[in-house]
Amino acid sequence: MDFDEQSLKAALTGKDFGMPLYFYQDTSSTNVQAFRLAEEGAPEGTVVIADSQTQGKGRLRRQWFSPPGANLYASVILRPALTAAAAAPLTIMAGVAVAAALSSFCLTPLQLKWPNDVLLNQRKVAGILMEMKTLGKGVQFVVLGVGVNINMKKAEIAPPLAPLATSLCIEAGREFSRLAVAVNMLTSIGSWYQAFLRQGVLAVREAWLGYAQVLDRTIEATCGNEIIRGRVTGMDEGGALTIRTVHGGLRRIIVGDTLLIKD
Repeated sequence: MDFDEQSLKAALTGKDFGMPLYFYQDTSSTNVQAFRLAEEGAPEGTVVIADSQTQGKGRLRRQWFSPPGANLYASVILRPALTAAAAAPLTIMAGVAVAAALSSFCLTPLQLKWPNDVLLNQRKVAGILMEMKTLGKGVQFVVLGVGVNINMKKAEIAPPLAPLATSLCIEAGREFSRLAVAVNMLTSIGSWYQAFLRQGVLAVREAWLGYAQVLDRTIEATCGNEIIRGRVTGMDEGGALTIRTVHGGLRRIIVGDTLLIKD
């Protein structure tokens, strides 16, 4: 077994992210632990990793299924010198970074579903949850949580999730080193994060649209109680998806779920 505190610390020494490292065999949520550490002053680059979670957190208050001995559950503390509005697209950056990291383990191309679900063969293989604490208009810290299904077997996926979720192992028919996935992912996040700090959304926009494969495609976006249908025209500098609606207007999609419609 190469997935323990000692192995992780050895592999992450000298990396942008991974020191200090807090490793838990079991915890409620790595995001909860990272948020607490950030409030206590933990520096940028601090990482929390767990072997399992009892209350893993997903987007829109969904729970992230987190069994032991199979997957990667990690949270990174960021302290960008940005306004809250400028930092919001970090979730877009994270999607690109995770997709890029996992691509080296997959023969099948990965895709991104708005805003940052990572899909493999149309099923979710990784999810991202960003939580932010602000101070005035600025950012005090960001906690970036990532869950990656690595060696989980089909029989281990809860029935309601079976049609929606997959793992690297299920798709490839073999197991992977969780340590290698963790190091690749944190290295990728560090690289894309630095690019984002230099260029903002411009650093990740084309990569995100490439992974998402939605440019000039028709989507249906559910934003609260509103459903918006239209053709994707791009992503603006604020990280919003822009679509030309069926009525000819231009709309910005900032939050919500999207569905690709076959033309």
